Amino acid sequence: MHNIYVATVIVMVMLVHVIMLSSRIHRTMQVVQPQVKVHRMVLRSVLIKKEEVISEVPQAVPSKPVQPIVNKSVVEKTVTPPLVKNKPRVTPKKVVIPKREQTRHIEKKPHSSKRQQEKVQVSSVTQNRATVKERYIHTLRTKIQSNLVYPNRAKRMRIEGVIRVSFTIFSNGAIENIRIINGSSILKQGAIKTLKNIVLDAIPKELQVKQLEITLPISFKLLKG
Repeated sequence: MHNIYVATVIVMVMLVHVIMLSSRIHRTMQVVQPQVKVHRMVLRSVLIKKEEVISEVPQAVPSKPVQPIVNKSVVEKTVTPPLVKNKPRVTPKKVVIPKREQTRHIEKKPHSSKRQQEKVQVSSVTQNRATVKERYIHTLRTKIQSNLVYPNRAKRMRIEGVIRVSFTIFSNGAIENIRIINGSSILKQGAIKTLKNIVLDAIPKELQVKQLEITLPISFKLLKG
C-alpha cells in the first residue's frame, strides 16, 4: 500500500509540471505572433518603396554614333610629288700618263727581271753545290770501304758491325780530328787506322770551302767461306 501511495504522488507531481510547461508555451506563442506580423509589414513597405524609386529613375536614352567630321576641301586636294630632274651622269675621266712616266715604268722592268735571274742563278748554284758534295762524300765512303783495315782480333772472334765516324777533311785531302761516335771498341781501332793510312781526294773547287766536317758510317763485314 505504501508503494502505491508513493507512485500516485509522483504521478501527480509530474502532471503538475506538464500543466505548468504548457501554460508557459501558450504565453510565449501569444507574444511571438504579433512580432512576426510586424516584421512582415515592415518588409512589405520596404519592397513597395524600392519599386517606386525604380519607376521614378529615367531610362537612359541610347546615344547615336558620332560620325567623324571630314573636311571636304582637304580630301579633294591631291598631293602631287615634286618633279625630280634627272641628274647628268658623271663619266670617269681617263687618266693620261705622260710620256716620261711611261718611259720610267718601262725602264724598271729590266731590273725586276735581272733580280729574278740572279735568284735563279743562286738557287741553281746551291743545287749544284749540294750535288757535288753528295758525290764527293760518296767517293770518300767507297774509297774508305775499299781500303778498310779489319782488326785481327775481330776476325778471330768473328765480330762484325758498323762504326760511325766524324772527321775534318781539308782542301788537299788531309784528315784530322778523327772522332768515333759509336760502335764496338775492337772495331774502333780498325776505323782509326783506316782513316790515318788512307789518302783521300781533295775537296772540289765548286764547293769553294777550305775544309769540311764529315760524318759517315764504316761497316765491318767478314767474307763468307
